Amino acid sequence: GKTEQLPFVQANVATPNIDMMQYGAAKDVLTNAGNPAQFIPFSAWTGVAGPFALTFRDRGNNLDLTGAAKIRWAIKTSGFHSVRPVLKLTDGTMVVGDHTSESVALMAVTEVPLATVRWVKFDPMKAVTLGSPGPANQTWFTPDLSKVEEVGFADLMPGSGHGTGGWIHVGMMEVYGKSVPRAATTAAK
Repeated sequence: GKTEQLPFVQANVATPNIDMMQYGAAKDVLTNAGNPAQFIPFSAWTGVAGPFALTFRDRGNNLDLTGAAKIRWAIKTSGFHSVRPVLKLTDGTMVVGDHTSESVALMAVTEVPLATVRWVKFDPMKAVTLGSPGPANQTWFTPDLSKVEEVGFADLMPGSGHGTGGWIHVGMMEVYGKSVPRAATTAAK
């Protein structure tokens, strides 16, 4: 199998009507065809990236992620790294979730029920969490999950390079929610 590592780019997205957005050090996320290839499928690998988020946006629809909405992804991690859900709302606000997925031993498929996630505001340029302004020093933010433009994943720690030190692989990501035509949400503003 092919083992060359190249930048993870739009052409790596399997669904044609989905756009990939990069935040923080996402330009340094690489593809990984497996090391060894027979055990790790093609994936986004973050060993040489700083903190980042990769999100995905349907070209014609926003998402309603209320109710039983969930993310399902295939992940593998090393060290204390974890995969976290990230959302960009239709008003431009970005949030990262407190849910973490880890699987050091092997690639594993896990699900994230979004109704159970607590959210913190997210700075897309630095790929760090933000507090909410106010005297209470509020950490948690309650997003309107019925108005989501982008969904993705983040690693808030820098990678440690090649080897077993610290990184994440994300080999597949599926989002289960309700599509909302973008024209309908734009007209409502």
